[in-house]
Amino acid sequence: MEPHFDHCQIPLRYEFPVNELLLAAKNAKPDLLKPLTRCLTGHIKDRDVPLPDLLVPVPLHPIKQRKRGFNQSGLVAQRLSKALSVPVSHNLIIKIRDIAQQKHLSRLERQHNLKRSFRVDLTEARELRGKAPRVALVDDIVTTGTTVNQLAKQLIRAGFENIDVWAIARTPARTPSQQ
Repeated sequence: MEPHFDHCQIPLRYEFPVNELLLAAKNAKPDLLKPLTRCLTGHIKDRDVPLPDLLVPVPLHPIKQRKRGFNQSGLVAQRLSKALSVPVSHNLIIKIRDIAQQKHLSRLERQHNLKRSFRVDLTEARELRGKAPRVALVDDIVTTGTTVNQLAKQLIRAGFENIDVWAIARTPARTPSQQ
């Protein structure tokens, strides 16, 4: 899979205790995202990472967001925005199809599962792309990278020039025998 994004900033591995904290955050304890987001913010500042012009959280399907009460990626993006003085767009990408959970799917199954699941709001894109050529997609966890890669590809098609990925944690790399 060819990456459609430029750089990733992901300070933590998705393993104990980070995985437990992120799971608890999704299950009605969103305040646990505060220290994890501070870790991501510190990582970005310590490495003198060029700041994007816009932060775009990976969206949840509206039904799932209503049920949960929040989008964890949106909360991370809001806290990053406040700490780094970078605006956020919660409406640039819309999840239009509720899909099966990705965490137990293979890379190929994930790619198929994501087809036509997200849409870039072209009106919002036209308004933002001239002011925000560099975008950072914000997520809590990156596993295979399929979701952020799909979203980066759509943002490039919508006219954005540089796409980075910022997340709190990533799953550890798998050996060929584990895939």
